[in-house]
Amino acid sequence: MQEEQKSTYWAILELFGHTTIAGQVTEINYGAVTFLSVNVPETRQQPTYTKLINPTAVYAINPVDETTAKRRAENLNKAPITAWEMDKMIEKHTQANRVALEANTAASMLIDEALEEEDEDRNF
Repeated sequence: MQEEQKSTYWAILELFGHTTIAGQVTEINYGAVTFLSVNVPETRQQPTYTKLINPTAVYAINPVDETTAKRRAENLNKAPITAWEMDKMIEKHTQANRVALEANTAASMLIDEALEEEDEDRNF
């Protein structure tokens, strides 16, 4: 699919869902579909990243200068989407299940011991 770029400008975009994003905006066509490509600048908490936004999700576009957009991005502190890594997710849940099982086993052993002591006390 051929990519065609249009004008580039700095802006603060207000999106439906009460979301705001700030960065350098470029209109990009993929075939017959137009997206807004927002290059969010690096902040103290986040690396730079790009987000493609469907224009129908935009409530308002506020053109600003570069400094204003960068300050707003810093204040918003929006994080890019992190990739799901299935192996890590499975390991995390497996480990959590292992810990829970060990805790349940330990608790069961303590309960059994307490019940045995109680039975011994009754026998006397």
